[in-house]
Amino acid sequence: MLVDTILSPIEKAETITYNPYEMKKYPDGTVFVFYCDTGKATLNRLKEYREKFPQHHCVSLKGGRGYWRKNMMLLDENDK
Repeated sequence: MLVDTILSPIEKAETITYNPYEMKKYPDGTVFVFYCDTGKATLNRLKEYREKFPQHHCVSLKGGRGYWRKNMMLLDENDK
C-alpha cells in the first residue's frame, strides 16, 4: 500500500492516508510504502514506522512523490 504522509495523493495510484489506527487493521505482512515529496522525511522516520507496525513491512519510496510522478505513473491503454 502506498501511504501518503503529506496529504497529497498520487494520481492514478491507490494510496491511503497515514493513519496508524486504521493501518494496524491491515493483515500481517502487508507492505507499506511511505512517501513524502522527496523521500527524505519518510526515510528519516522509517525506524519509527517499523517500530509502530512490527507485523508489517515498511519501506520508504526513494525520491518521494516527485520521482513516482515522473517514472512510475500508471497509464490507461488510451493514454499511449
